[in-house]
Amino acid sequence: MEEITDEQIKKLKQSAGDDAINFAYATEKEWICVCGTYNPINDSKESVSCSNCKRNRDFTLKYLSEPTQLKSESKLTNEENNQQNYSENESSKYPALRTISGIYKVLAIIIGIGAMIALMVGFSLLGQGYRSKSTGTSLIISSLISGTIGVIAFLAISEILKLFIDLESNSRKQISLLNKLLNKK
Repeated sequence: MEEITDEQIKKLKQSAGDDAINFAYATEKEWICVCGTYNPINDSKESVSCSNCKRNRDFTLKYLSEPTQLKSESKLTNEENNQQNYSENESSKYPALRTISGIYKVLAIIIGIGAMIALMVGFSLLGQGYRSKSTGTSLIISSLISGTIGVIAFLAISEILKLFIDLESNSRKQISLLNKLLNKK
């Protein structure tokens, strides 16, 4: 890596922030962030962002690795960098919970369809004599109650799982914003 001039450091700090001390670069086994932190190169979650400043690896290597890539008129803050990282990874976070939420939603639909079928069978039994009438009435009442409770419960579980995912995402963004505020003081 060649020597960085004072002018280049000044432009780098304007673009990347005051903690920038060198241009980002990658070797065979690691990538070096603009903050000077050495980070391993692999596909784990931990290596996608700098272990020190949390800048996104791909963004940093693409936009902060050479003097010609710097935009002196706009400062690339950690928050902008993190926001770009969130938008890339938001849909891929917690795929198992998203799948389970979808399964609960499908089960709610199946329960609702089953309750409707039982309701129709119950109505058809009403006109077929005394014993069928009581069976039909029981079937109608039980399908209405169990169908309603089942659909509501399974849809609620599905939405609660989505809520947990959203809470995690919002908490992560809030921490990032709080860190940004604290670093300004």
